[in-house]
Amino acid sequence: MQIIINTFNEKNCSLKKGDKIKKKTMNRINKNKGIFMKRMLQSAFFLLFLVSPVVVFSQSASKQEKKIERMKEKRMEEDLKLYQKAIDRHNKIQSKETRKRMKKDRKHAFRHNENKREFFLKRWFTPKQKKKPAGNG
Repeated sequence: MQIIINTFNEKNCSLKKGDKIKKKTMNRINKNKGIFMKRMLQSAFFLLFLVSPVVVFSQSASKQEKKIERMKEKRMEEDLKLYQKAIDRHNKIQSKETRKRMKKDRKHAFRHNENKREFFLKRWFTPKQKKKPAGNG
């Protein structure tokens, strides 16, 4: 099947108005033309996208970011105060012996988490616990 060209004019193409070509060739030419136009539009939008945000949002964004940062810091301070009050209340509820035990356990946990050994005199003079033999039972 052949088609008569009426509307196709390209600089790099040797076809002229009125030439007869096959339908497959015409579809291929139109497809390539569409891809070229699509790429041109994409590149134009990309360049517009790159240029416009820098000019439009440069100052207002920094003010908003600073405001958000201040609000976050204020919220963090309030949360820290509330947390500290909760810890103080928890400690006041406990008896004196329990508070001492909690303090000792906290120090022991901190030392353990920091991978530090106990004081050498304490290690030397505390009696070592005997290990249980591995038995059947």
